[in-house]
Amino acid sequence: MALGCQKNRYEPIPNDIGHSYLPLKTGDIFIYKADSILYGFLGTKPNGDSISFFIKEEVTYQLKDSNLTVYTLSRYHSKDSTHWQFAKNHFYEVENLRINHKENNSISTALIFPILKNTYWNGHRFNNLAPKDYEYSMVNYSLKLNNTIYTNCVKVKMDSTLNFLQNIMASNVYSKDCGLVFSESKNLLLINNDSLDKDGHVVLQRPPKIAKGTVFTKSLLYKR
Repeated sequence: MALGCQKNRYEPIPNDIGHSYLPLKTGDIFIYKADSILYGFLGTKPNGDSISFFIKEEVTYQLKDSNLTVYTLSRYHSKDSTHWQFAKNHFYEVENLRINHKENNSISTALIFPILKNTYWNGHRFNNLAPKDYEYSMVNYSLKLNNTIYTNCVKVKMDSTLNFLQNIMASNVYSKDCGLVFSESKNLLLINNDSLDKDGHVVLQRPPKIAKGTVFTKSLLYKR
């Protein structure tokens, strides 16, 4: 059980095949710290374009039928974690073998069951976007966030492109009996960083450096 989640909050799920990685209940509240960094020309960070703020996610409604349970989550933003401003609603559709996420009129398959390392699936199966491979890249590991250790974590890799021109990545981490504890996304353009002699020949190879782009992270502070 993650130290940042209340113990004994949920009863064990009989024959659980993975639903406990996103246990939702009306009234649940998740508080996250978010960091958004904008890189300008040649990796500079313009003043005012890199910000930290807080996100509150509250489960406000539940609709259930025989095959599907839909949870409405209301999202709020705050600069100081006290004065909250409504941002939007988004939704999780929980089925027996999958959980879909609906946001901004788009749907993605966030989790499939059972959870097994290196399992792939098309995260865009239920929308009109191009197919995209999601993957359980890590399972049953521990993650320390904001002085809290979350155990029994699973990492879903949703995008991964790394070469000399781009660093594009997106992933979510879920902790058993807690839910979503960490999200990260990068969309960076890279430029060559090798040292050259006067004739343009490489004398020292170095990793590419950031030309411009964005990095966004969201980490759980607590759940109640």
